[in-house]
Amino acid sequence: MADFILGRLKFHFKGDWVTATAYIKDDVVRYGGNSFVAMANHTSSTNFETDLSSTKWKKMAAGQEWKGAWQTTTYYKVDDVVQWGGSTFVCNTAHTSQSDLYDDTSKWTSFVPGFNWTGTYASGTAYKVNDLAKYGANVYICTVEHTAGSTIDTTKFNVFVSGLEFEDSYNSATAYQAGDVVTYGGYNYVAVQQSTGQTPYNNATYWEVLSTGFKMRGVYAGSTAYQTGDVVRYGGHTYVAKQDATGVVPTTTASWDKLNEGFTWRDSWTDATEYAPGDAVGYGSSSYRCKLAHTSSAVQGDAKRPDYDTGGVYWDLLAEGDSNFVTTTRGDLLTRNATQNIRLGIGTSGSLLKSDGTDVLWALPGVTTNVYFVAKHGADNDPASDTGRGTSLEKPFLTIKYAIEWMNANVAAGTNKTLYVKTGLYEEQLPIVVGANTQVIGDGLRSAKVAPAAGNSTASGLTNTPNSRADMFRVRNGVTFSGFTFQGMAGTMGTADSFGIQRPNTADGATRSGVIFALDPGTGPTDTSTHITSKSPFIQNCTHIGSGSVGIKIDGSLHNAGNRSILANDFTQIPDNGVGVWALNNAKSELVSVFTYYAHHGYLCDSGAVIRSLNSNNSYGEYGSTSTGIDANETPYTGTVDLRNNEATVGRVLVSGSGIGRLELEYAGETYTSASIAIAGSGASGAATANIANGAVKHIKVNTTGSTHFTTSGFAQAGTSSTIKLAASDSQPDDFYNGMRITIYSGTGYGNTGVIADYVASTKTASVQKENGTAGFDVFVNSGLSAATTFDTTTAYEIEPRVALTGGGSPTRNALARAVVENQQISKILILDGGAGYSSAPTVTITDPNASTVATATSQIGDGVISQTTVSTAGSGYKTETTTATITGDGYAEIPVAGSPNVRLTGLPKSPTGGDIVEFSDISGQAYYIVSVSGYNSGAGLVRVNPKFTESNQPAHGATATLRSNYSNIRLTGHDFLDVGTGGFSTTNYPNTPSQLPDPNDEVLEADRGRVFYSSTDQDGNFRVGNLFKVEQATGKATLNAEAFDLSGLQEISLGSTAQGNFGATINEFSTDGTLADNSDTALVTERAIKTYVDSQLGGGQNDLSVNSLTAGSITASGTSISTTGASGTDVNLSIGTQHNGVISFVAQTQTAITPTAENDIVNKKYVDDQGTPTLQTLSIDDDDLALKRRVITNANELIQKESAYFDGTDAAEGFEVINGSMQINLDKAGDLVIETT
Repeated sequence: MADFILGRLKFHFKGDWVTATAYIKDDVVRYGGNSFVAMANHTSSTNFETDLSSTKWKKMAAGQEWKGAWQTTTYYKVDDVVQWGGSTFVCNTAHTSQSDLYDDTSKWTSFVPGFNWTGTYASGTAYKVNDLAKYGANVYICTVEHTAGSTIDTTKFNVFVSGLEFEDSYNSATAYQAGDVVTYGGYNYVAVQQSTGQTPYNNATYWEVLSTGFKMRGVYAGSTAYQTGDVVRYGGHTYVAKQDATGVVPTTTASWDKLNEGFTWRDSWTDATEYAPGDAVGYGSSSYRCKLAHTSSAVQGDAKRPDYDTGGVYWDLLAEGDSNFVTTTRGDLLTRNATQNIRLGIGTSGSLLKSDGTDVLWALPGVTTNVYFVAKHGADNDPASDTGRGTSLEKPFLTIKYAIEWMNANVAAGTNKTLYVKTGLYEEQLPIVVGANTQVIGDGLRSAKVAPAAGNSTASGLTNTPNSRADMFRVRNGVTFSGFTFQGMAGTMGTADSFGIQRPNTADGATRSGVIFALDPGTGPTDTSTHITSKSPFIQNCTHIGSGSVGIKIDGSLHNAGNRSILANDFTQIPDNGVGVWALNNAKSELVSVFTYYAHHGYLCDSGAVIRSLNSNNSYGEYGSTSTGIDANETPYTGTVDLRNNEATVGRVLVSGSGIGRLELEYAGETYTSASIAIAGSGASGAATANIANGAVKHIKVNTTGSTHFTTSGFAQAGTSSTIKLAASDSQPDDFYNGMRITIYSGTGYGNTGVIADYVASTKTASVQKENGTAGFDVFVNSGLSAATTFDTTTAYEIEPRVALTGGGSPTRNALARAVVENQQISKILILDGGAGYSSAPTVTITDPNASTVATATSQIGDGVISQTTVSTAGSGYKTETTTATITGDGYAEIPVAGSPNVRLTGLPKSPTGGDIVEFSDISGQAYYIVSVSGYNSGAGLVRVNPKFTESNQPAHGATATLRSNYSNIRLTGHDFLDVGTGGFSTTNYPNTPSQLPDPNDEVLEADRGRVFYSSTDQDGNFRVGNLFKVEQATGKATLNAEAFDLSGLQEISLGSTAQGNFGATINEFSTDGTLADNSDTALVTERAIKTYVDSQLGGGQNDLSVNSLTAGSITASGTSISTTGASGTDVNLSIGTQHNGVISFVAQTQTAITPTAENDIVNKKYVDDQGTPTLQTLSIDDDDLALKRRVITNANELIQKESAYFDGTDAAEGFEVINGSMQINLDKAGDLVIETT
């Protein structure tokens, strides 16, 4: 230790600073590279910086401490110096280092910058700023610390020292760095930046030309890729490439420069040889030099043969020989043209020498203009180089594809042309595009066969599709095929749509469905060269055998104009689980005798297409003929539903006696301010008026009809002001009618109506209440009648379910209605009084204790309603069955169309056409077909549709009707369905029992508005006309099921058969005559006419019985007598009885209590009692001695017999006497009883 005394200051050096040490003022310590003096006495802490910051130390002398290379997790003090890369740094803030110096960059200050040589650039190396690395020919300096990738990142390295590095010939797979030098062709290039696969030629972005030069490549070859500077020999000349080129002949100045000219001797000229400029040949006795590259030709007159090139286009004469020396080749003939001797070379195999009238020439036999041939011994050579190729059977083409493509390219599209295909199997690369007006004719459908070649299609869009799943033939206008079998095509059906329809797959790939014939798509829908403009493609006398494939596919979307059609005749198709004919997108097809077997769809008509077929067949398979969808591109037209083109309607005119009783309205209308009523029927003078109200019930809609509802009618026996005794024949039990309505419609008490409160079966008595619940009867509205106090046997009544209307606010008058029961269901509810002042629709309640299910209904209210009608004049001669009433006025009735096939449409731009489809905006999933249109005028008409509208499917007033004509439809005439539904080959199992049974419902499949119209027979001989008419020939059963059956023009119909017992009948009239006055055997009457006749004759509870005679059991009433009849020799008694104490009255005969004076007088009981009773003796025998007792009585009704009493004084006093001896009793002719005793 040493002390330093400077003036008054004294310093004591303590060495390096140490923790937990007691320091006094003026102690000096070393910390890092610096010296510090203590400013106060203290004990050091664990951290010098802590003590320094609290002014316990003050720097005395500055300095640095060298720490070597920077290390991680090391504590560095201020002024520590470290090496990092090629530089040194001094610490400015004490800290513990992290994983990288740059993580603490703010705590270090650059001390001495420098460089750090790292050698060759290596991926994965952590480079620091100022690190130097060699990459390619250059040395780079790191500007941003980073970990190196596979190639140098020039955003983090700068070039430090440039250089060059020779890399030999350019290789596209090599990664080049800036400064790399390569040879490419005859040139040397230097890389200006790193790259891979960047060709040096003409690529200034990555390469610069270092030096130019030449590279000899020998004789030019078209398949060689030449590079700039390459030198080739072409013909007799040499050329240098100016740019990279493949397949570009050296005479092309854009790619080559001529270096020098020369000659190449090619010996004797030969046909079909490629010659280049500078080539020299001998021909005849002369030699020639080629001046223009070409392929030689021996065709007479073609300048490509030296002796024909008089204009020097291809050849220059080098040296001329003997002018008479013209034959050069074996088979040459010497002939002469107009000026000189010439050579005629030998003709092609099979050709004949013939004269054209001027010269001689070789020609093939059987050659016809635009007629070509394909055969298995042929060759696919271009006729331009192979003279006569394809024009005769001597020199046919080998494949159909080559032949048709050559014809497409060399024969004008508008020219008719024919290709004959001889016997054999032709495996073709597909598709084959058949040009317009081409006829392709095979040797026969069992000898000329076409199949797909192995491998994939080469067509655009089908490169992933096997040939067997491509299109075999794509056809254009006027194409015809005949006499082939097409086989080996395959296909797969796609997923079913929401309607259950499966279609063939169309996407490119291994599951696409192959097609035999399809429209040619060309370059797109606007390609007019493909359009069917005048003659549809026609397939005739062919067979298609495939697996899942399609025979004919007509896709209308491929062409934006033209007919979009293909026709076929005698085309048999066996596409196992495929499709015979598929028309879609508004396409069309006509088929005659086109037969399909085992298809998923025999015919499939899709998206607005039309197929028309005659005398054809769908056999086996899943479905026969399927039609689905509409033409989505059609612009439909629209109309608006009008349900208000109606007046209020009267549901029934009730006749009492023969006069008008009351009118019952079904639709009471609305918005009326005035209305009149016209009565029509068999009577006269009847009249009624309409009463209009607001807030009245205009219609009561039956929501559910219920079941086992009951109604009856009859004639009463008697009654009081609150009871009525029903007909004696009524057999219903107690309380059966409770809650039901009873109405007196004729006779005593007419116009009375009420609700049955209680019914007692034993007395037939019904107790009646008014609508307000009090005892008694109401009377018809506005009838002017009074409630009856008695009823009798003239009182005609009807009992039906009661309809009550309650609620609806506070009406000023309550509504009243009655139910109409038909077939034990409530078919409608008629309004007797619509009421008035309803603010909301009243609730409808139906009461019928006998219904198993009670009907339900809702009411509708409106203003301007014909709420009541008043019969102003009853008239006479009317019958309820034939009397009607019509209302006309300034209002309307909105009448729904449920149950009807008719609807009125307005706002139509044209009259709809029968067969069109119509859809309504408020009915989803249901299309209707127009049957007929009537009364069309000014955009409105009544349209009849099929099927009928229902309660759940009916349009509302104002709904939009959308009509269209272009829906998918198939029309089959004389069609045959055979065991449709059995599926494909395996499930049909022909000729054995199929594992999948036929289903007649699969013969025709209609979906999504598609239609099939057909007349057909099936495997059982059953004849059908759609679903409308069917004849089962095996049973003789005929079924007619039509919405509308029009017999106009039909003179008669024969029903039954005269061959079986002559029980048939011929019908020539459908009659509505309710009188049956014609008494005809040739007329059928309607249901209503029959009801009218029966009601008029037998009454039906509303009319008197009027017949000439009546037989009931053994009683006959005829003329003016009632008699009994029975078996011969038997007695039949006549009994006339009455109920309870009823009296039998004979109105025309006098009943007398005195002696009768006329032959037809009838005496009564009193007369008989007084005058006509003979004395009757009543005898009795004494119980003890068997003595006969006798008493005389004169009253025949008092028969007294004493059986056990003794004869005594009492008996004697009563008039009994004993008669002794034997006795005989007789009845004499006068009716007296005679007693004789002995």
